[in-house]
Amino acid sequence: MSIKTILFLFLLIFSFSFFSLNIRRLIKYLSIGKSEKRTDKPFDRLRNVAVIAFGQTKLFREPLAGLMHFCIFWGFVILLLAIIESLGEGINPGFTLSFLGVLYPPLIFLQDVFGILVIGSCLFALVRRHIFKPARLDVDRHAKIDATIILVIILLIMCSMFLQNAAYISRGIDKTSESRFLSCALASIFENVPEAQQEFWLDFFWWFHILLVLGFLNYLPFSKHLHILSSIPNVYLAKLDARGTLQALNLQDEKATRFGVADVEDLTWKNLLDGYTCTECGRCTASCPAAITGKPLSPKKIIVDVRQRLMEKGPLAVSGVTLESLGEIQGNGKHPLQKQLIDDYITEDELWACTTCMACVQECPVMIEHVDAI
Repeated sequence: MSIKTILFLFLLIFSFSFFSLNIRRLIKYLSIGKSEKRTDKPFDRLRNVAVIAFGQTKLFREPLAGLMHFCIFWGFVILLLAIIESLGEGINPGFTLSFLGVLYPPLIFLQDVFGILVIGSCLFALVRRHIFKPARLDVDRHAKIDATIILVIILLIMCSMFLQNAAYISRGIDKTSESRFLSCALASIFENVPEAQQEFWLDFFWWFHILLVLGFLNYLPFSKHLHILSSIPNVYLAKLDARGTLQALNLQDEKATRFGVADVEDLTWKNLLDGYTCTECGRCTASCPAAITGKPLSPKKIIVDVRQRLMEKGPLAVSGVTLESLGEIQGNGKHPLQKQLIDDYITEDELWACTTCMACVQECPVMIEHVDAI
């Protein structure tokens, strides 16, 4: 076993272990929410996934933005196989998916096609976000930086994939180069480079690609782009009731200590998953009649506030930390356990501005249930 393979295996095991720990952490936070059954009618749920998640139908209500997201989403689906090839190469040098036979040439042709589409879509998204600046994409500085980091990483993953394939082709390793039309064209970059340098660039772009992919994977649990992982489950688990159906409070429950929600543990686990899944695209707020008429309501802010409060209180709640166990709290300002979702994050004026018209739920591309939370 070569040093390269040993280093790669160490990196791979570490990356997937770190990723798994963070996903388990996020799932644990959901456990502080109230229970709710969302596994009935599996075929209806799978149909929603096919139409809304994979078909991206809600996004196409804005054709240009919808096409951009469609290309990025399906680019990732198609290029996942290219990533599997690169990972396989780290374990077994020379590994490819050529055992797929006649399916392999069209598959790698599609990889080049979608690689180009993803690069174009990311460049368009960066220009749109930083130059044209649609009002609904007006987010805070942290969210803007986060979105830029994600788009730049995706761009670099695509570019490193093309250059890695070009380096393979220049060395005569890739026997299906005619199907990789762009990679084949880029191979001319390495034509007059000495063989030793070709080997160096091949290794460089392979490692660069792998490090970007694994880095991207482990950045997601800390990013608002966590929706890349949670959107498909969220669509599957979406409410199947008739549109406009609201769950009434049981005001006759004599055992209830309070009605409604004061903090995140009073919401259901699905409400909390909605927080993870929010893309901050702003479609909900842009369609909200209360927001349009100047009322103090932003459905997007409500869901983002739920997520921020969960990330603040979740670690303490799952660890069993209470105000009593902390004793006297020193310092200025409130301790996280002295805060609550209502008043410290969301005001009553925001909630009472909601007309329960469901426009936000209708427009959300990942089936977030804003009105149920409100």
